[in-house]
Formats: sequence, structure tokens, C-alpha cells
Amino acid sequence: PFYLADDTATALAAFALFYAINNMYVGSLWSLAQGLVPVRKRALASASLLTVLNLVGQGLGPLFVGAMNDALAPTQGAAAIRYSLLATAAVGACAAPFFLACARSLREDLEAAGAGV
Repeated sequence: PFYLADDTATALAAFALFYAINNMYVGSLWSLAQGLVPVRKRALASASLLTVLNLVGQGLGPLFVGAMNDALAPTQGAAAIRYSLLATAAVGACAAPFFLACARSLREDLEAAGAGV
């Protein structure tokens, strides 16, 4: 993970790989949000998804990092921010099993929605 790298070049290389992998879900998430709902509800589905993503990601994310940083600072000092941010990456990685579980019924869900596959 780039959070633990000691030099800038290694950190940037690791970040590029992390960023690419971390954002692979975005296109399919929005496509599914549009494909699994009736045409008349697509705007509502997009708005709901965007609201949840923003509330959790931009609302709770910084709060979580700050609280973690405050908790780790007495023992980790300046390195506490590294571990606080690393914890957020771990939380994101925990989503992978849920995406895989959803994928098991995706074909049937799309067919039921009339989107086809």
C-alpha cells in the first residue's frame, strides 16, 4: 500500500495501481443502477445512489479517519495518519465479497428487470 511507502516514487507507483483497482467498480455500479430499475425511476435510482455514496464517503469517511488518527496518535505519533488512511482502504476492500455475492444473481435480476444480458 502506498500509505506505507518511504519514498515518493514508490508511493506514487503504488498509488496509481491502487487508484486503478479501487475505481474499477464505478462504471458497473452506475450501469446497474440504471439497468435494474424501470426507465421512469432511473433518475431516482441515480439520486439515491449518489446521496448514499456522498453521505457515507464524504460524510463518514473523514470523520472516521479523524477519529482513528486521534486514537492512534498517542502510540503512533505522526505515522498515525498512515494507519488511519490504511484502515479506510481496508473498509473498501471489505465491499468486494458483497459485490461478488450480488453478482451471483445479477443475470436473473437483469432479465427480470427487462434489461437482458
